[in-house]
Amino acid sequence: LENPNTDTWTVNDNWDVEGVLLKPGTRIIMPPGMLHAVFTIESSVCTGGHYYAWETMEHTLHALVRSTINSHQVINTEAHAPDSRQILLRMMGYLHEEMILNDRTHKDDPNLPRLETAEHWIALSAFFCLIELLNVLSISTYRVSQQIPFGAERRDMVWGRGLLGQSMPTLSKRYGFNFKEDLFEPMLGHYIFHIETVFADTYPPDSPIAHTNTFFRPYVRNVFTQQLKWVLESQPNAEKHRNQSSKVKPSGKVMKYTAWKVPDSLSKKEGISVRRWNDQLYFEKGLHIGDTTFINYLWPDSTCLDQ
Repeated sequence: LENPNTDTWTVNDNWDVEGVLLKPGTRIIMPPGMLHAVFTIESSVCTGGHYYAWETMEHTLHALVRSTINSHQVINTEAHAPDSRQILLRMMGYLHEEMILNDRTHKDDPNLPRLETAEHWIALSAFFCLIELLNVLSISTYRVSQQIPFGAERRDMVWGRGLLGQSMPTLSKRYGFNFKEDLFEPMLGHYIFHIETVFADTYPPDSPIAHTNTFFRPYVRNVFTQQLKWVLESQPNAEKHRNQSSKVKPSGKVMKYTAWKVPDSLSKKEGISVRRWNDQLYFEKGLHIGDTTFINYLWPDSTCLDQ
């Protein structure tokens, strides 16, 4: 989190390299964004997967930024990425159902995120930023051959963003501070600034790009930057924070968000309940301009925007 540099394989004296011998039937669990390689001394079958924890969501967001922009180097994530994204979206759905609608907390259900310290709130805000940016940080967005199967997943992402529209105001009322204005929007603007900067540094104009790279063609790179613009259009206060970050000279080199001024109290108020919105409203709240264009292009005669 301390360095947004995505030249991931430039090893220098600041690196520590460790080796772990895994015997048949053993397993290793690594933190998000851990660069790794697997070597075998004979033909072997190795399996892997993603496990998500609320407390490490800022690391997960950072890892998604790296693996998307450097998808030509980080090549072992996209095969099972749709399943991983579904886990994240279902975590959003579970949080909304249990924490927002049913007013439960981690004390009631350990599968819900803790909200007891500043670090817990920053991790939750990072998760919300991840949900907001999920289609931007999905390689399937940029591969023409995957547009049809990706369409249904794209609608799931719209739904996930729609749940944010009810979740953040409810948390603000229950915990006595403006979650969206004080934490989420500044963090989102901060991250978008760094994503734009790292993307531009990775793919400077007229630089040679391998034809196997997802971002080989200029129009694909334009789609990436345009999607970020659509996110900012839907979150104007985040755009203000992004613009403020861009005026700082020299620009910040730390991707981790550290600017939140923690409220004096984060205690929960009881008795604040909310009702479920209808599905159409959740979908409308989560739509970006680009989503409408994308869905209407794939299914011009469908009623998916009305469902």
